[in-house]
Amino acid sequence: MVPNGVDLEAFNRAQIEKAIPPTDLNAIPEPRLVYAGLIGMRLDLTLLLAVARRHPDWSLVFIGQVDNRGCEDELVNLQALPNVHFLGMKPASVVPRYLLACQVCLLPYRRSEESRHIDPIKLYEGLASGKPIVSTPIPAVLPYSDLIWLASDDSEFETAVQEALTERDNGRVTRRQSIAAANTWEKRVEQISALIHSHLDNVE
Repeated sequence: MVPNGVDLEAFNRAQIEKAIPPTDLNAIPEPRLVYAGLIGMRLDLTLLLAVARRHPDWSLVFIGQVDNRGCEDELVNLQALPNVHFLGMKPASVVPRYLLACQVCLLPYRRSEESRHIDPIKLYEGLASGKPIVSTPIPAVLPYSDLIWLASDDSEFETAVQEALTERDNGRVTRRQSIAAANTWEKRVEQISALIHSHLDNVE
């Protein structure tokens, strides 16, 4: 399997522009906890609802398409909270600016058959941002558990976010970005190319 990757150059460009956060995000109070991706059944919406209710001082920000199939009530309840913000879909090229202007990146997947097998692009994007990441313990994030906070329920998730918000270790930031640099789309092309050449050599 060749995993997903990250457009590291887009994050390098966003680093130059990070002094000016996107206008819609800049209007939202810090701390900002951001999830960027498809919003729907794949997320643990019950967990997110509990965390948002307990911490009205935290801003939960969702970027991406909403798919309310099978979770309409949960989404309605979440959207009704004043500290929850749905910003809609954004071009992939500007997502780095949103992540760099947040305090914590979220990977709040509901544990399911799907999440057992996904390899989220947003994992690599979160690492590229260098920001603290709080995730449910899906298999894809476990290799990076020393750099990511893992939480199985809403209570653990709340504690993990609190700890992530107090992180002041620049070494962890650098290590996350180093992992992202080893997982670029360019690296994936090299990996695929090597596999093809290896197969052709075996055929010959």
